[in-house]
Amino acid sequence: MLYRAKFYDTLGHMINCFMSVTVFSVYIYLGNTLTLSQLTLTTIMLERIRGRIGYSQYLYTNYFSTMESMEKLWKFYTAPES
Repeated sequence: MLYRAKFYDTLGHMINCFMSVTVFSVYIYLGNTLTLSQLTLTTIMLERIRGRIGYSQYLYTNYFSTMESMEKLWKFYTAPES
């Protein structure tokens, strides 16, 4: 679980760091001009996406911890001594 948590932390940090740079670089590379209003609107939209990415990590963490707990409970209740 520790490795999985660290992997998600690293992946989330990398996505947060490179998302803005990648979006703006591709937009400019395609020959578009980046005005201040477009920059502001895109930044707002990217922040909303980042929030959803953070929430999905929370859901995955809860899912895996719940699954692990249920597996341990199942092993306990189906053990021959109980």
